[in-house]
Amino acid sequence: YFLIYRCEIINSTREFRRSFDTIKQRTIRICSLGKTLIDDFSIAAEFRCHNYHDLWHELRHNNYAQVKLYLDTSSSDDFDSFYLFVPPWLSTDKNQVEKLLNLICSQQLPADELIKSDKDIKPSYMIYIPKKTSHLHNIRWTGDIILIRASESTQLALNSTELPCLHLVVTRSDHWQHAVELFQFHIGSNNNIQFIKKLPRDEDIRFTFDQLPEYIDKLGNQLTHLVRILNAIWDQDSIKIFLTEIFKFDKRELRTIESKLLDLVFYVYNSGFELFRLLYDLLPPMSINDDKILKKFVSMMNEFFCEWCKCVTKKFKYTSTQQASTAKYKVLRPRWFTPGMIFLGFLAKSPHLQLLTEDEYKKLMTEMPVALKALRGSTLDNRDSFVTKGKFNLIDINNHKIK
Repeated sequence: YFLIYRCEIINSTREFRRSFDTIKQRTIRICSLGKTLIDDFSIAAEFRCHNYHDLWHELRHNNYAQVKLYLDTSSSDDFDSFYLFVPPWLSTDKNQVEKLLNLICSQQLPADELIKSDKDIKPSYMIYIPKKTSHLHNIRWTGDIILIRASESTQLALNSTELPCLHLVVTRSDHWQHAVELFQFHIGSNNNIQFIKKLPRDEDIRFTFDQLPEYIDKLGNQLTHLVRILNAIWDQDSIKIFLTEIFKFDKRELRTIESKLLDLVFYVYNSGFELFRLLYDLLPPMSINDDKILKKFVSMMNEFFCEWCKCVTKKFKYTSTQQASTAKYKVLRPRWFTPGMIFLGFLAKSPHLQLLTEDEYKKLMTEMPVALKALRGSTLDNRDSFVTKGKFNLIDINNHKIK
């Protein structure tokens, strides 16, 4: 019976690892796809404009052209909810202007546009000025005008578009940065416009991407909850008592089972470090005045890392001071140390630490030094002695490099 129990314990850890690995690999693929979609579809930029009248004159001064709908030989019309402008190098290229309009309508671009050579130095972009908030009704445009013919479906889509503030939309995602910089160079000399965030091209895609933080939060919480459970289950003292006194396993069998359980815990933590980094890359670009999403995620990363600290402290707390003083044990255990320190280096970036509450920061600076001491082979139980009082104290990871 003992052999059967031993096999069942080992098989259960293997089965759990296989199941967890399946979830991990699916998450990695989804994150990769999500990052690609975000990069491909995030071709708009949102700006805050302090004075739309000044913006109007700056557009004229820099030879931007207004886009209007062609009605007949003697008349044209604006779009219902916004004024539309293109940079001077598009003022004679109606085809390119129509492609930009198709983007805002979520219509697919031709394949040749997607693979076009990077020889085109100047990016194609449009500027959308909302009528509702700009109060430009009585100002007449005196610059160049492009008259376009749009289908009824395109006009309907454009006229149903409601923009809360100044927007820029490009044709290609790899031109986004260049377009934003050019527009800011043309218009931003007097600090009249302020970049807010990068965002997807239309409202439907934005709505889909806006749900990402909720799902990221759920997965991050599940990972943290899982390691809490594993930390509670995997306790060296209780395992030894359970296996030696109840099941009467000998030391060799005990070491085998402990090793399998430890490998499982180790694998889950390292996978968690990897997944948190991937999930971080999926977070939407933060608004300059709103970092709630990032703050919540950094708090979750901190909690996960603190659970790792508890785990390694528990694992290595039995190492004797005598062993720690020998040359052999001065070398840190890279199998445990390296993934945790890489993750700590990311977590401990100054912008991230600033988002932690005082209690969260105190917890980090309580658990982390004790774990590092345990990894070095030193016995240390006085956690409070390592708590620093300010977030501006640097976490000196260089002092803990693998020799």
